[in-house]
Amino acid sequence: MGLVERGKEMQDLDAPRPGKSRDLFGVQLEVTSLLLEAERRKLAVLQRELQAALAEGGSVKVKEKQRQELLHAIS
Repeated sequence: MGLVERGKEMQDLDAPRPGKSRDLFGVQLEVTSLLLEAERRKLAVLQRELQAALAEGGSVKVKEKQRQELLHAIS
C-alpha cells in the first residue's frame, strides 16, 4: 500500500459519518435520563429520612440545642 493510498484511507476513517452526532445525542440523552432518575431516588430517600427524623423527636436544631445544653450541664 502506497503512502497516497494510506493517506486516503486515513481521511476516510476521519470523515464524519452521517448520523454519528445523532447517535451521540441519543447516548447523552439516555445517560442524562438515568442520572436524573438516580437523583430522584436519592431525593426520595432523603425525604423519607427527614420525615422519620422529624417524627422521632423534632427538628435537627432542637436536637442540637438539647445536646449543647446537656454538654453545658455536664461541664
